[in-house]
Order: sequence, then structure tokens, then C-alpha cells
Amino acid sequence: MWLFQPALALSLDCPSARGTTSIRTKRKRMGNCPSAGNGIALGNNSSRDAVTEVKATMKKIISQNIAPGVSYGIVDSALSSSHSNSILFSDTVGFTDAVVPSSLSSPTDTTICDDGENEKSKSATTTDTLFMAYSITKTITSILVLQLAQRNLLHLDDSVSQHLPSGLLQQLPSRHYLNTHGTEITIRMLLNHTSGVPNPLPLDWFFVADDRHAGSEGTGAEDDSCHSHSLLNLNEKRQEAFYNVMQHSPNLQFTPGSDHLYSNVGYWLLEKVIEHVSSGKSYEDVYYKQIALPLGLGSSKENDNDGCCPTKIAFEIPSGARYNHHGTNSEKEQQKVGMDAVVLARGHSPRFSLKTFIFYLLTPKKYWSPLNTYRWSGFRHLIPHGLGYGGMYASVQGLLVILNDLLTGMRTDVMLSADHPANENDAIDRECGVLLSLESKKQMFGLFDGDDSDDDTTPLGWSKGTISIGDEKEHYLAKPGGGLGFHGNIRIYPRLGIATVFLCNGTCVSAEPINAWSDRLDVPFLVEKKARLQLQREG
Repeated sequence: MWLFQPALALSLDCPSARGTTSIRTKRKRMGNCPSAGNGIALGNNSSRDAVTEVKATMKKIISQNIAPGVSYGIVDSALSSSHSNSILFSDTVGFTDAVVPSSLSSPTDTTICDDGENEKSKSATTTDTLFMAYSITKTITSILVLQLAQRNLLHLDDSVSQHLPSGLLQQLPSRHYLNTHGTEITIRMLLNHTSGVPNPLPLDWFFVADDRHAGSEGTGAEDDSCHSHSLLNLNEKRQEAFYNVMQHSPNLQFTPGSDHLYSNVGYWLLEKVIEHVSSGKSYEDVYYKQIALPLGLGSSKENDNDGCCPTKIAFEIPSGARYNHHGTNSEKEQQKVGMDAVVLARGHSPRFSLKTFIFYLLTPKKYWSPLNTYRWSGFRHLIPHGLGYGGMYASVQGLLVILNDLLTGMRTDVMLSADHPANENDAIDRECGVLLSLESKKQMFGLFDGDDSDDDTTPLGWSKGTISIGDEKEHYLAKPGGGLGFHGNIRIYPRLGIATVFLCNGTCVSAEPINAWSDRLDVPFLVEKKARLQLQREG
């Protein structure tokens, strides 16, 4: 969510984004790899080499204090049009919550929880564990807007004021940019960050959940904005927070369409557009109807405790969520709660680091858990003020389902360039999936020309990038997200027909280290997929 903030883009102990990943262009013959680890899934075309390298990188994320838990997965559309059969690899390493309560009474006391008996009180992550996805949420907002365009309920070049409630505009000062320039700002400009809408620091854009399902966090007091209040009360507080941000930032940064500025507020406005055009339905309700139901994803709208369909993506802390902390995570307790219950990871930041110190000074103290370890400072469970810019809680499994649908039909019909021609040996799925038409996918992702020149079309909700594999560059579409306690990335490699997800529960606000870790995680499977496609063409 904060990736655009250069002042907060504090360096991490990560490899640089380019040139540091060791890439092998020759591998052993590919073969089957048996299941191993917690929640692991392997496709028939993944090799031991790739799995070993990826798992080693995941362990480095833990050992280098980037996060106490990491989850990663990859889908290959060539394997099957079915999500369950398209997973090439998914696995997790580490823990949902590294903070274990001290037996001492003072909340400033700490306990070592990295080894010994305390290890038993921590709960391992799984590929169904929910992480805060922050700006990865913007891809969901983009999908929902394009779906409305497909139904002719709006057009991307319509003005934003055309699709906002009149009451919203009336509550803003007459000099506010929505009243003075709202007819000049288009939906497309909001999607590709060229609207000039300002972007204030989101340092205090959260409510605090009370962790009622797992007990108090040291103080025993319930925050006035906690999620135990009614959903109506939360929505009222969200409206109040929205107007507060809008009124404190009344001026555009530049003439609409003349420049580029990443803006969370722009996607907050798109949330309001989606709700207004959808006859007043909430953003979450629209997501549930237009994305979750068609793809068979669990949702907080369902009974999370029925043991059959745990939530994989949510836009509020699910009622059946398990927080997995404070010594309640023993094997006996997990069996009591039920392993199909929703697991929400806790956010962390390395305790003794300049980054954590600066964030502690800049953010409200109520965001921080009073319990710490020698390695980690923990956050309380936070609820973003808005949904459309960064309000999603997501699991690797849930995001893989969405990415697999977006991949469908993309390799040849959308992105495949002339220098990578398809032939009769390529496994091509010409269906377009259930979420978006091919035309909508073209607008969302832009057109890859196969060279390093700027493309005519700017992605909507995504960014473009390249990764070097040997002497070749492979294009990808990505959406990193990060903020207090969490960061992650999703990528689509359209020419290869694969997509990847990486989520972890450690603080990061800079896109560079996030992309660097994605490079290292993705490369082993990219190398193998390119080699496999080359063999098919030669055959």
C-alpha cells in the first residue's frame, strides 16, 4: 500500500532487484517430486532442482529477518484449465505469529520464542493462511471496474464525477478537485495513476481489531474502532475516514492526464464508483458476487466454521478467524478449533532495526502489540480504512485461483509476440476464463511488443517489468504490495503461461526488495518452463 512512498522506502537486507540472482540455464532431467512440507502441492512437471532452490530462498527470507513466515505458489495454465490441476508448486515456511506471551507481568518484558519449548506454541503457516495483501488489492478493484465496463454500466473514459454519488460531491468543499476538475478526471486515469489525485501518507489509515477471538493483547481494553462493533458502525467510520482524507487533500498534483503519480486515494475513489454503479451494494458484496462466487472462493459471507469452505480471500476479518497467538496454537487447540478454520497471520517488523524504530515513531502506538520477542515486534490486527486501495486479506491459494483465471487465453490471444510464435505443439487454451473477456484483459494488461520500448497501452492496476534469464529477458506483469506488518507480490508471465504469488508477514514499503525476492523465487521455475517450451518447439 505504501510502495510509492520514497521517504519510507527503507532498504532491507535483500538482494538488489537485478543482477544478483544466480540463474542456471541447464538443469537435470525433469521428473516428479513427492509431496513434502506443510501444505505443499507439486505439479507433475516440477523438478527437485527447482523445488530445492525455491525452498532455500523461502528459508533465507526467514533467516534474514525479512518475515517470520512466507507462503509461495505458482500456477501453469498449460497443465489444466482447472485451478486444482494447474498448480505447479505451493508451499510455506515459518509461522503465522512469532510473538509468544511472556510469563512476566510487564508488557515491556520479552521472551525468546525462536527455539526450545516456545517453538511448540507457534503455528506454522499454510497456503490457506490469510495475509494482509495491501496494494495487491488494486488488481481486484481493476477487475471489478472492467467488469462494469463489460456490462456497459460505465466506460473507462467516463469522468469520475459521472459515477460518484451526488451527495458525496456536495459534502466536499466547492474548491475540492472533484468539484472543480471532476469532469476532467476519467476512470482510466484513476486506474493507471495519471489523474493527479493526491496521495497523502497512509500512516494512520487503520482501525484496530480487538482480537476478541484470541483474548486481549496486554491492556485488556477494547479500541473504540474495533471489529467487534457492528458492520454498520464500521462502515460509518470508514465513511468518516474517507471524507477526512478528501477534505485534507483538496488540490490536484497536476493537470489530469499530464503526468503519473501513484495514488491510493485514486483507488479509494474507484471503490466509491464501484459501489455507486452497482446500485449501492458494498465493495465486498460486489467482489463476492462478481469474483468469489464464479471462482468458487470461500468468503466471509459464508459460514467460516462449517469445515468445508474456509475463506481464501476476505475484505473484513472473518468471523471464524483464528489469530494463532499467545500460546493458543498447540496441536490440541488446533484440533479443537478445527483445521478448516480461517487463519489470519499477524504482522511483524524486525525488532532491532532502523526501519522499525522509524515506523514506531510515525504511526499510532495502538497499532503495535505490547508483546515482542528478541527478533520481532508484532502489530495488532489492523483493518484498513478503505477497501479498494488495500483492504484485502488473501491467501496464496485464493490468489492462485484468480491468477489462473486471468491467465486463461492470454498466451497467444493477448500477449504472445511475433518472436515467440505458437505452433502445433504448444498447449493452448483459447478460452478467456470467467472473470474478464479477452478485450478487457488487453485493456488491463496492455500489449507486450517483445522489445524494451515503451508500449502504447498502460496497464490498469498492474505494472510491467522484465527479468533476465540467461541472455534473454522475460516480460511480466506485477503488483507488489506492502505496509505495516506484511508484504507480497503477484506476477503473470504471459509468454510462459504461468503466474506466481508470494506473501509474507514482515514489514516492507519498497517495491525494489519485494521484486528482488520475487525474482529469486520465480527464476527456478521460469528456467524450467522456458526449457520445456523450447523442447516442444524443437519436437
